[in-house]
Amino acid sequence: MFKAEFKIEGLEEAKKLCSTSLMRKSLRSTLDKSTTKARQAIVKEVTSTHNIAGKDVRAAMTTLRTTADSLETGVQIKGPRLSLLYFKAKQGVLGVTAKVRKDHDSFYRSAFIVTKWGKVMVRTGKSRLPIQHKAGPSVPMIVDKEPLLNRVRDAFHAAFDRLFGEEVDKRTRA
Repeated sequence: MFKAEFKIEGLEEAKKLCSTSLMRKSLRSTLDKSTTKARQAIVKEVTSTHNIAGKDVRAAMTTLRTTADSLETGVQIKGPRLSLLYFKAKQGVLGVTAKVRKDHDSFYRSAFIVTKWGKVMVRTGKSRLPIQHKAGPSVPMIVDKEPLLNRVRDAFHAAFDRLFGEEVDKRTRA
């Protein structure tokens, strides 16, 4: 979950135009719509850099909506690590190759695919056993990168700045 703190431009003028309840409703509506735009930006950023379907990114996210008591909103992202087979892992002579990112393949030396379990494993000892399960990243691990969070924060701010004036105008006209 990312935190966005900012100063709302035009808030004083909007307070003069309408009552406190209308202002609060405008803020709630704007925050909820901006959070939806932030969700869309997260899906766009993750699917543009990693080989993950948008539906899987959306399934890992829940939106925390504003309530009548608080003007807080957010996007909560949870989920397990994805199997390397999700990323089209292929067995090679020296190990396993998976297409986790779109710009390059990830290579796992001395790894092998266990088709019975549907997992990629790697030997951790010199003998036959022990073996360890190798997994790809989870959606929260991908989203928790600073450049991606900055782009999502910018999308949230842009949506909020654009929508706040529209919401105030819509509610004062009615």
